[in-house]
Amino acid sequence: MSRRAVIYAVILSVLIILAVLYALKTRADLEARSVKADDGWARVEGSVQERIDLIPNLLEAAKSISQEKPSLFANVSDARVSYANAKSTEARAEAAAHIELALSDLIAEIKKHPDIQNRANVTALINKLTELVATANESRVAFNESLRDYNDLAGKFPSVIIAKLFGFNKRPYLASL
Repeated sequence: MSRRAVIYAVILSVLIILAVLYALKTRADLEARSVKADDGWARVEGSVQERIDLIPNLLEAAKSISQEKPSLFANVSDARVSYANAKSTEARAEAAAHIELALSDLIAEIKKHPDIQNRANVTALINKLTELVATANESRVAFNESLRDYNDLAGKFPSVIIAKLFGFNKRPYLASL
């Protein structure tokens, strides 16, 4: 074997080793960013679930409105069921948005009834629900930031090749709750 062939073999070996190391590091980075995004989504879901857990208390406290506006209660109940049945992140986010809309309508109706709104437990529930909206939105922003980091890595050359090879696909952002 000539000296030139040995040099080419060494250079080729070094390039292959560097490519493998790059692929392994990129895969580890993708995995870490994916886990961070999953953690962010878990925080969003936790906030949404806390709100959902308070809904029966609010419905019970505002029971007298159910005679006048049965559709409000039905909308809230239907939204809760759709959230519970949603399987994908996108479907759960959409169902969470429906819950927010239904709750907003119910709270607006409660505020039209001072006899209900002025009850201490109703005021406390509404305050807690409002606080949880803020928490959920903060979690959503953090989730989207971690998702941006993941999507940036998964979508840029040359890491996009590694991402496709190992099944790391871009994921959609959470527009709102």
